[in-house]
Amino acid sequence: MNRTSLGALFTVLAMLAFASMDAMSKWLVADYAISQMMWIRYGVFSLFAWLVVRRTGLRASFRTRHPWLQAARSVLAVIESAIFVLAFNYLPLADAHAIAATAPLIVIALGVLFLGERAGMARWLAVAAGFVGVLLIVHPGFRTFDWPLLLPLLGAFMWAGSHHFDVTNNSYFADPYYFNCPNGSAQERLILKAEGRAIAYATRKGVTNIAAAGNFADDMANPTQDRQSPDDTTPVTRPVTKDCKIIPVEMPGVIAVSATGNKGRKSFYSNYGLGVIHVAAPGGDSRQVTTQAANGRVLSTYPVSLKNSCIRPVVDPAGGPKAFYCYLQGTSMASPHVTGLAALIISRFGEMSAGDIRDRLEATADPIACPNAADLALYGFFPSVNNDAPQTCTGPPAHNSWYGFGQINALKAITSEGGDNEN
Repeated sequence: MNRTSLGALFTVLAMLAFASMDAMSKWLVADYAISQMMWIRYGVFSLFAWLVVRRTGLRASFRTRHPWLQAARSVLAVIESAIFVLAFNYLPLADAHAIAATAPLIVIALGVLFLGERAGMARWLAVAAGFVGVLLIVHPGFRTFDWPLLLPLLGAFMWAGSHHFDVTNNSYFADPYYFNCPNGSAQERLILKAEGRAIAYATRKGVTNIAAAGNFADDMANPTQDRQSPDDTTPVTRPVTKDCKIIPVEMPGVIAVSATGNKGRKSFYSNYGLGVIHVAAPGGDSRQVTTQAANGRVLSTYPVSLKNSCIRPVVDPAGGPKAFYCYLQGTSMASPHVTGLAALIISRFGEMSAGDIRDRLEATADPIACPNAADLALYGFFPSVNNDAPQTCTGPPAHNSWYGFGQINALKAITSEGGDNEN
């Protein structure tokens, strides 16, 4: 075999080794921390490096005229490897390598910008053509790859913590999954871990996080099925268990809020759950109409840009055309009541931990008993959206699955020094 053929053979074997290593990395990253994988990888590299340098001696191998550049190059190599392995957790191997193929193109561009190298029009056209080729492979904008949407959400929690916010209101679930399961997909596990860490960070920094329960009449303490995930493509009905969580409302440290109507009953749509719901607050209910609330809903602020989507608009003449409101119903109307009350408690009593604020909200709430058989029958028309289970309420008046510790009482919360429930 001549030298050219031998070189080609070694090149193929090297590429096979790299591909095998990447395949193993994709397999391992689902269960092992990237930091562990990097320690093992570069530990093995160190053994090979020692075999190479032992002839010249360790001291001679460290001799260099540019120690800082060498150190920076080493750090960048570790970071690059870690990021590449992280990408395997979310992208197919072929797509990850297609994107990585942009490296030579980037090198050409950076060489011109930072090293003063010259590149003619032909070379720049080659760079552009290379990028177009990568775009054709990865089809940006046509794949269901939504985990980066978590980044602004995680940043919001961490920003609130680092800027010493006192309270946040949260009315959403973390797409694309309604329930996120610890034994589910890699995407679900990522959402659980990332959201949990961000919320825990905010809580440690003194932020009280309050969240709406949701509007699907689901018993969050006893879930059995999820029909609406993933919501970025065609949903697939799947079984879920108590270990699966709706984020952020079921995360530790978050105050979960159910909704009530104008007659003091749980709103027909509101999620619930024994041990999940902390307190209840007015969220509106079109089936609980009173003389004071002719349509049963809550008057809410509303973006002027979306005014055409509001069925029941209200414009304040004194405020001009941008003073726009809309009658709405939902747990999204309930959680702001609790958020506002938490802010009042802090303004009245000074800085408090999230746990102390939760305790005060619960201790000063007005307990509401579970409905009798006749009232429960009123909810028969709206079973669980996800498993068709009829709505049920369990627990005593002091703490049950529909209202938690009861409906918040703002006056008692800011006037009762001890926060003791007098009912």
